[in-house]
Amino acid sequence: MARPKTTLIIILIFTLITIAPSSTSLATRYDFEGHWAEQTIQMWVEKGYLKMYEDGTFRPNDPVSRAEFVSMINKLFNLTVPGPIEFWDVQAKDWYYEAIAIASQAGYVTGWGDKSFRPNEPITREEASAMLGRLILIEENSQERISHLHADSDLVSDFARQYVTYFVHHELLEGYDDKTLKPQLPLSRAEAVVLLDRVAGLLNINRTYYANKVVVLMYHSVREDYKYDHCINKDVFYNHMKMLENSGFNVITLDTFINFMEGKSQVPENAVLITFDDGYEDFYNLAYPVLKNRDLSATMFMITSTIGDKTGWNPKIDLQQMKEMVEHNIYFQSHSHNAHKYIEGANGKEDAFLVTRTFNDNHVPETFEEYYDRIYKDLKKSKEVLDELLNQDTKVLAVPYGRANSTVYEIANLVGLDYNFTIKPGVVTKNTDKMSLPRINAGYSSISDDELKNIILRNAR
Repeated sequence: MARPKTTLIIILIFTLITIAPSSTSLATRYDFEGHWAEQTIQMWVEKGYLKMYEDGTFRPNDPVSRAEFVSMINKLFNLTVPGPIEFWDVQAKDWYYEAIAIASQAGYVTGWGDKSFRPNEPITREEASAMLGRLILIEENSQERISHLHADSDLVSDFARQYVTYFVHHELLEGYDDKTLKPQLPLSRAEAVVLLDRVAGLLNINRTYYANKVVVLMYHSVREDYKYDHCINKDVFYNHMKMLENSGFNVITLDTFINFMEGKSQVPENAVLITFDDGYEDFYNLAYPVLKNRDLSATMFMITSTIGDKTGWNPKIDLQQMKEMVEHNIYFQSHSHNAHKYIEGANGKEDAFLVTRTFNDNHVPETFEEYYDRIYKDLKKSKEVLDELLNQDTKVLAVPYGRANSTVYEIANLVGLDYNFTIKPGVVTKNTDKMSLPRINAGYSSISDDELKNIILRNAR
């Protein structure tokens, strides 16, 4: 397999040049707000790496011209040395003359058989892949074969085949929902920014979205047959994990997270912690293989009274599966022992087990001492079970339904559960209350990989 050139000195000065660019106030309402690539575009705008058109628009869905894309590549790779131009349709008076002269010297543009460059024509997906591919591939003849997962793979032109193959293999160039690749479709301006952003990730060019923060993602059930609330289809989950890697996010372990919160170490830029609730076996069958294949860590919050319960519509993880996954950076922490349920309160209303004063064995309303003792026994038992089964010191709780109160927090600390994750959205910093750690709910099939990236960056930037 071909590898990226290591001899290129790559400095990310990502000033994407457009015709007659202008600086636009960040108070301006952009025309890419709500776009699937919104946060990627906005990040470069806010950092000053991306220029808008003179009227303050970006026009994300417009095709990007061949000349504009060349300008983008030159900035990404810090290419500055011009060479001779042999294209009859590129003249010294043209705004793009120097950009194409630099591209010619770098050797990644070839033009057409009639010795034209066609600078103002939209660049196609395969042409963009070929230009970038000539820069980052060591070998001229890649041995990789293009994937036939796309119905129109045979439409890729010979000049671009090895480069398109490489980009598809490295998940830089994606197909469409109808299983096509559309190699001759013009590349939009938004797609161009995202493609270059992904190439930057492939080449380990630093992309800092946020620092000294952790985004915690929350999932529940992973399914392959149907979709419903608190469930994510396995293909959507796969795309989420692929996006995290391709976009430069750094998935951390629970140990790294705790050390960060305790001031013992820093977290990498763009840090993400992946969590699951409830201990469903579909995590083992459908999510764990994806995580293991990509060497990604996750934390599962277990209802310890249901470990190994294979009855019902969604069986639970058993001890053997837990021990296997522990060897591959999967952590198991507390989701209570038997408190994942609603119960009738003494006031006649139902509420979550941990926050409800109910009745004692004599059907008399609980005293505070009886309530306290019930919660203490449950949380203590959950920690004891996990400690014994996995020979660990369980420190983290995720209260069921996100429902807790000061008494629950006090008891959790007393039994040794020093951290609690909620279902409130937000990001974690060193100053975040350890018993009220926010999470972003990513566990819906309706959240695409692009939308998840937008959600993460809206919260974290």
